[in-house]
Amino acid sequence: MYIERRLAPLNIHLRDADAGATTRAIRDYGNAIKELAAINIFAGDLLFKNFGLTRYGRVVFYDYDEIEYLTDCRFRTIPKAPAGADDMSGEVWYPVGPHDIVNFQTGEWLAYTVNVPQSGKYDIGARVASKYSSSTAFHIEVDGVDVTGPITADTGSWTGFQWLGKQGVDLAAGTRVVKIVADKEYFGLNALRVLASAATTPIEKYIACVHE
Repeated sequence: MYIERRLAPLNIHLRDADAGATTRAIRDYGNAIKELAAINIFAGDLLFKNFGLTRYGRVVFYDYDEIEYLTDCRFRTIPKAPAGADDMSGEVWYPVGPHDIVNFQTGEWLAYTVNVPQSGKYDIGARVASKYSSSTAFHIEVDGVDVTGPITADTGSWTGFQWLGKQGVDLAAGTRVVKIVADKEYFGLNALRVLASAATTPIEKYIACVHE
């Protein structure tokens, strides 16, 4: 366990570091976030001040009061403010849930490993919502292969979530990587599921940490 007094706060280190040291620290900062994600931890507050350098120069995270399981989070894009709304107001103009996390851009993705019990056909879906035009879209990949093609995510509102995806996708038994990719911002996503065709219970179902 690291204790704060034995770490150099990353924000102070970056303020005083030269270009080379800054590059190394920022790279290690990214690695620290990746390592947390690999064990299903979202740090909550990603400010530099919540990370520190050990005496060996490694960046570690040490502010644990806002952490969440990554699979309990919902990353969202902030909807455009309606006419007359103040962007700097202390009150938001869109619904916010306890695990919502904002800002998701075109090209970003989220991947999960799925244990497929036996080879066969499966229905793969994402629970999405958007009030934007039909150009809003995503696709789902399995082991790096696009299995759905572009799917329009327009449901008419930010809260009108619907399951969208593709039925009858052939999956081989074993561990598969299911990846959802945003082709065109903005849309909401709060769950992803893999369901054996004609079954009623998904073999895997996640609350998805992607952005709405």
